[in-house]
Amino acid sequence: MGNMSKDDYRTLMTNMRDALGHTQKSDYDKSIFNRLISCDFYDDANTIFTYVSFKSEVDTIKIIDHSLSLGKIICVPKINKHTTSMEVYRIKVFEDLGRGYFGILEPNGSCSEVPADDIDLILLPGLAFDRTGTRIGYGRGFYDKYLTKCKAQVPKIALSYDFQVVSKLPSNEFDIKVNAIITNKETILVNGSAKL
Repeated sequence: MGNMSKDDYRTLMTNMRDALGHTQKSDYDKSIFNRLISCDFYDDANTIFTYVSFKSEVDTIKIIDHSLSLGKIICVPKINKHTTSMEVYRIKVFEDLGRGYFGILEPNGSCSEVPADDIDLILLPGLAFDRTGTRIGYGRGFYDKYLTKCKAQVPKIALSYDFQVVSKLPSNEFDIKVNAIITNKETILVNGSAKL
């Protein structure tokens, strides 16, 4: 995999993720959910920014549901089509979501925007990750741009299936690294993130 480009990884990992059987995906998602909710950074977080899972992504619906039941504040992304930037809005119930950009569930017009400074924990999607915290997303840069607005010390946690984690990925200076990767097999703390 040493000579693969970011687009090569995107294609490979999308295909591998899409090939997961329903039962296997469900088991993997359950393991990731249990690992996440047992982490101190999850317990300590009051305001969580999470993606809303789409297609074969690691499921966040159960995470959102569980977090809301604990009284945590849940914020999810919305793509502003005019500025092609990502904004973050609070949802209080699943009915606050409707189909938006690319058919992904997004907060509707009744939801209020959440300042980036209020966020205590960020749960990130992605297609490939490495053990230094490098993340390959979908290539549009929405998350990398938004993360520059957040406080540097906020834990950035990737949710991933174990096969999406490789030894080394190509990266550039605009790529923002994650602090930890939670997979169905392990929780990987990236260098300097031992405090998580």
